[in-house]
Amino acid sequence: MGGVQAANIDTEVARLTEQLSLEKDPMVKVGLRQALVLSRRRLQQRDQVANAQRAIAVQMSTIESASAYLESTAANASSARDIESEIDALVAQISPADLLELEVGNFLATASVAPPSMRPVAG
Repeated sequence: MGGVQAANIDTEVARLTEQLSLEKDPMVKVGLRQALVLSRRRLQQRDQVANAQRAIAVQMSTIESASAYLESTAANASSARDIESEIDALVAQISPADLLELEVGNFLATASVAPPSMRPVAG
């Protein structure tokens, strides 16, 4: 996520926290608390998205390295079976795409900012 948006959320949390500590009116305090909860939730979601992006980057790097390794191994392989066993070994080291999709789906299901079209269908 963009640094500007992250800074805006952080600033909003700080501003709401300060306003809440100074406010005397109970009704206004309720509104400020609700706004603060929402802002904190946005911070948490931002962190989850950033973590998912980093995990994807690591997996992509692993796949790129594995691909380069396979290219170098294929030239020296004595049979297709050798190449197949190398591929199987490398695939076992990379977490399945299904797990990544499940993580992203779980995040989107809990993210109130995700549009309905991006939320997984239950069932």
